Amino acid sequence: MNPKGPKQDPKDVIREESSRYQHLEHTFCPVYDKDSELLILGTFPSVKSREQNFYYGHPQNRFWKVLARLTGEKLPKTAEEKKALLLKHHIAVWDVVAACDIIGSSDSSIKNVVPADISKVLRESRVQKIFANGEKAYRLYKRYCEKETGREAVKLPSSSPANAVFTLDRLTDVWREQIYGERGVHMAFERAKDHLKQFGLEDRIMVFDTSSATVELAAEAVGCEPARIAKTLSFKVEEGCVLIVAAGDARVDNKKYKEQFHTKAKMLSFDEVEELTGHAVGGVCPFGAKEGAKVYLDASLKRFERVYPACGSANSAVELTLPELERASGCDAWVDVCK
Repeated sequence: MNPKGPKQDPKDVIREESSRYQHLEHTFCPVYDKDSELLILGTFPSVKSREQNFYYGHPQNRFWKVLARLTGEKLPKTAEEKKALLLKHHIAVWDVVAACDIIGSSDSSIKNVVPADISKVLRESRVQKIFANGEKAYRLYKRYCEKETGREAVKLPSSSPANAVFTLDRLTDVWREQIYGERGVHMAFERAKDHLKQFGLEDRIMVFDTSSATVELAAEAVGCEPARIAKTLSFKVEEGCVLIVAAGDARVDNKKYKEQFHTKAKMLSFDEVEELTGHAVGGVCPFGAKEGAKVYLDASLKRFERVYPACGSANSAVELTLPELERASGCDAWVDVCK
């Protein structure tokens, strides 16, 4: 007979302790600087975030994936990379709660809230818009912070993995619409424009009132033959993607492609295009493309002195000579993979 009762499994002890309330204080600072223009608020750091001492540390939380897509940047891994992404794109991040009683990572268990001094960020930056990451953050902000700041927050669908009704694609689309509105449509265009500006080519950009999303539409908008539209084709490879800029009337030759890249030609899916290239379908171009996307120019372009690739949006193009295209695209090489 064991008077002390059966021996407990350590896992049961951990589970029991994790179900108890703890009084915790927020231990890391908000991320912002004087140039921050928008503020995204969470509730309180999860267990993983507290362990890592930085925001959105749970590997299944989609916060950093969404921001990488919105900004066209490579997915950040370290805290330093995440801070750099935020500051580069004038985004501030903090949480509504400075201290509370909480069970594990459960937002629904939060009580005895001490709110964060959100006004500090507003005073020391150019933040004009405040966004709440999820329903709980939104309700906590309205209850504890809105009167103090005098500003309403916009509720975003939560990036938490618990919000499974929102796929990553849908989440990104809603965040883009809510955060950037019409400006989100122009972000890729602005990146391409800034890229071309480095080469003194920004004055060559043309913006149309009509769509230029296809070769035919682009040729009509520019007023040239379709073959002179330098279309950018995106293909999936083991290390990411390759962009092949080819004449508008050229088609990829599967045999040539395989000889060049040692794999079958597999175009990116609709959902993969923006994620891997940094540009949406209809505006894919080699200018301001996502880091890691390798660019190649196809020999089909060589019959022309000037060509017209897209400029990051579905209603733009840029007039370039082949030497200018080669220089501005930062191409890895010329290839001959079309027919």
